[in-house]
Amino acid sequence: MEIEKIILELLSRIKVLEEEVSSLKEIIINQNTSVQNTADGNEDDKHKSKKKNYTRTNQKMIDECYKFGKMAYNNPDADIKDFADTVMKETGMNKSSAYIYIYVVQSLLKGEQFKRHINSNALKRYFELILIEFGKEGLRKALSATRQHVEYLKQCNIPVKGFVNIYDEFKAKI
Repeated sequence: MEIEKIILELLSRIKVLEEEVSSLKEIIINQNTSVQNTADGNEDDKHKSKKKNYTRTNQKMIDECYKFGKMAYNNPDADIKDFADTVMKETGMNKSSAYIYIYVVQSLLKGEQFKRHINSNALKRYFELILIEFGKEGLRKALSATRQHVEYLKQCNIPVKGFVNIYDEFKAKI
């Protein structure tokens, strides 16, 4: 149990570091491109030379992961890795992140605890979609899974305010 806490904390820190490194790389690329374009006098090449190593999770990614999470829920023998690969190809989402988001949707629909973390926007969207598609009983399961996740995060000393606020908002709907 202690090892899981440490691993979760390290993964969270790694994600933050990856975002910071990506931002710094983009700044460097922009500066290098700007200097090169000034020297070359060619502004059109500026956008061609940019490379993006990190893409923030957007609504399309969240919705695609929900779609494949439902598929994983309805077909327990399906390989989530294949679904994550498809999401990556369709949206540009990091494959590991896609795997986590799909896994979380599947867990929400089952009402089972999950130990991987998603962003608050995704959780809120998933609750909205689950309420629409699976009704109050589906939302109850999702809330149960989230309550278990929040308790797990508390044990790991990870802030939970955003999740608790969303949980409370949707708990009031059932």
